[in-house]
Amino acid sequence: MKSNSYNALQIVSKVYRHTLKAVPFSGILGVMNYLVQGFFPAVTAFVLAKLFDAANLMVHGQNTMRNLVLYGSLFVATYAV
Repeated sequence: MKSNSYNALQIVSKVYRHTLKAVPFSGILGVMNYLVQGFFPAVTAFVLAKLFDAANLMVHGQNTMRNLVLYGSLFVATYAV
């Protein structure tokens, strides 16, 4: 007798395959939505860290105005999008 034991990855892949067969457009949009929601905090934290680093270097006398404007505008753009 064969046992039907599946691991978690097999179950998730079967669910995604079934979902993408039934509603392909909204299934793909759902996956893309999860990816964007996951990457947004990471990108924001990276840009903010670089912005504070450029501001710290400017306080200590280095000319980093270009980097400060670059990372400041990137930080504003992440929330505008």
